[in-house]
Amino acid sequence: MMWKNKMVWENINIFSKEEAKKIENLFETNLHQFGLTVNHGSFRLSVYESTLNDTFPEIHKLIVNKIKKIPKLKDYNVTRSAGLRYTKDAPSMPHHYDGDDYTILIFINDNYEGSGTVFPLLKKTAHASEFGVGNALLFSGRKIKSWHGALPLKSGVRYTINVRLNKKKNFFLMVKSFFKLLILFAIEPIINKYERRHNKEIKDTEKIIMKTVPIVFSMKGCPHCDNLKNQLKESNIEFKEIDTDDKENEVLYESFSKKVGSDFLPAVIIGKKAFLPDKSFKTIDDGVNMIKEYLQELSDRENHLD
Repeated sequence: MMWKNKMVWENINIFSKEEAKKIENLFETNLHQFGLTVNHGSFRLSVYESTLNDTFPEIHKLIVNKIKKIPKLKDYNVTRSAGLRYTKDAPSMPHHYDGDDYTILIFINDNYEGSGTVFPLLKKTAHASEFGVGNALLFSGRKIKSWHGALPLKSGVRYTINVRLNKKKNFFLMVKSFFKLLILFAIEPIINKYERRHNKEIKDTEKIIMKTVPIVFSMKGCPHCDNLKNQLKESNIEFKEIDTDDKENEVLYESFSKKVGSDFLPAVIIGKKAFLPDKSFKTIDDGVNMIKEYLQELSDRENHLD
């Protein structure tokens, strides 16, 4: 299948369904190999990522061999491959440019609800249910219309593999590609700002991506956790709860507690700022007031930028 656009957009086969299932199982049994991504383009990402050539070299090698057998891609090199894991605590990805000659987005599973990779400037969204497990979206990475992101996951876990392809170039083509990339990354913040203002779905999604929604780490049977969450609800403050008893959140919570040097609950993080019991606040009332003040500060800052 090919959708006719000025940029390349094709459904290609990379893995069989059986191979994709084996990869999904391998990912699931090696969650420690995935970490929250740091940044990309103009925004911080919130998905779990694993660089395959370092963490799963056998999968990376398999991908390279599969791509070599595709005639139109035989002159291109795999410069990067990464597994992406979307969960309820890391549900989506902000819009960005990859900036490579081609990107291959491989759909590893479809047993989840929501999500999908959206291309607003093309007015199209790629879903695993449409492309098929083991198949992939091949698209041009250096076209203006290649600006894309991932919609929020509603339930389950979504796995994809992102592969970057680049062709060996002579000096002239390298210079040309460099300036083309400069243009793409220069206009990216402008497009992102416009889209957030005019697209409610993206705007709501990026409230979390841009770290303006408190993330509350709590556990069942914790009265202080319940007290803080109830006060936030009474104050009409939207927040995202991470249940530390949930096995799916073990890696996230372990990473967070090590980074902040505390495993006391309830703990709250908003962007890069953490609110920790005994460190940031002594009582739940104090903690809620601090959160309110910080959210107001963020709101004032955003209004000033607009």
